[in-house]
Amino acid sequence: MMNAAYREWEFGVMERYLRDREEEPIDFYLKDECDCRSCCRCHNQYYADNDFIIVYLEDIIEQEDNKGYRLLLDFFSFSDYTRFTEVVKGVSKDNDERNDWKDKYLPRSTFFIIENYRATDKPERKKYYYLNLWMLRNTELKREHEGYNGFPVLGSISLTDAQENNKNKNATLLYLTMPLAYPQWVFSSLQYNVAYNGLADVEINRLKVWNVGQGNYNELMTDDSPYLIYDAGTDVFSKGGVAAHKGDLEGELKNGLPLLVVSHWHADHYSLLFALENKDLMRVQVYMFPSYVKNLSVFLFVARLNLIGATVDMRKLPFTSKWESLGFKNFTLFSNKYVSSNVNDSGLTLFVKGANGNAMLPGDCKYTIAEGETNEAVEKMGAQNRDICLVIPHHGGKAGKCVTYNVPAAKTIEGIVSVGKENGYGHPNGEVMKQIKTYVPKVRLTKDCGDIDVWL
Repeated sequence: MMNAAYREWEFGVMERYLRDREEEPIDFYLKDECDCRSCCRCHNQYYADNDFIIVYLEDIIEQEDNKGYRLLLDFFSFSDYTRFTEVVKGVSKDNDERNDWKDKYLPRSTFFIIENYRATDKPERKKYYYLNLWMLRNTELKREHEGYNGFPVLGSISLTDAQENNKNKNATLLYLTMPLAYPQWVFSSLQYNVAYNGLADVEINRLKVWNVGQGNYNELMTDDSPYLIYDAGTDVFSKGGVAAHKGDLEGELKNGLPLLVVSHWHADHYSLLFALENKDLMRVQVYMFPSYVKNLSVFLFVARLNLIGATVDMRKLPFTSKWESLGFKNFTLFSNKYVSSNVNDSGLTLFVKGANGNAMLPGDCKYTIAEGETNEAVEKMGAQNRDICLVIPHHGGKAGKCVTYNVPAAKTIEGIVSVGKENGYGHPNGEVMKQIKTYVPKVRLTKDCGDIDVWL
């Protein structure tokens, strides 16, 4: 359905936009002529039917009173976004009213919300779909100037009963498509060896797991100062959501932060970053991200950091998982192998050797992977016969096979589950938690205990 030659050209445009620091809007880069010769269409005209674009379904919840589903969607690329702006009313391209002058050159995010979506089969999260623009003609995007629960979005579209009745009975709004991802070479200009030896090699003595609901936000502390933040996200759909925890992150960044790591690109692990102003983003000395990206908003966020002059280390994921030494004696990084069909397993895991104990932060990767990584890290770091704290992967959900947490070199094991009281994922999974508690003597959940501090 896609013209492959056009898509290759478009990624080249996106790479140049990411690399350049010229203060030009996105549209400037899309003016280039397509010179791929094999492409008989140019710019947005690369589908067999121009009324379809590719979108990424980040999240979905069931609405009250049987109104259907609420969808959180984003675009795959620039052309999907620009085609959407041509068809749907109310998507202003004039950003001059924004306070932050950099916002004139790219939107804060291109996420948008569809309300009252009805379907026989519930769409799946973290999947790509063709979006039928024909069904959205003459609809209007309601602008969300304050964001949705504090999370920046373009706006929302409500599929009213009248619009539903007027639709072609044979038409569908979303059609499932193939797994897609940006090629890792798009970020090649940001794949360089950051001088981590310029950061102080401190002794980490505390792990703080913030109670952010259905999300993940962890800090590694030296005394009372945050040294490294691993993930900074919360549930976009929860009441309060990003707005409730944005101030916490801003406060922790007030005096600067040496390093911030995002395990993988799911919104519940990075959503708080999108709410920050540039002045706060610049307080982080080094950002480390996996280069496996799924949607346009994340690409634009990385582009924003590049435009404002932040130091970004986009880690190209290997085809075979491996440990990567960053020159620190107290923590090390594990790059999970590139798995094109699974973002959870394609990311960055962190092992920390504290003053007296260890900590393992695996993001959302499968339990079986996290277990193997922990054993390898204990040996690699010379951290045997110490207590170990594991932030349980995937919020206690059923991510692959149940874990045994067989860490023979650990004295005792403590598990922490970062999970929200109400979430559409069914986390934590009862069977999984029963299995975990068989091997982990002490398990605490943020939804029950609030913020959790562990001395390392």
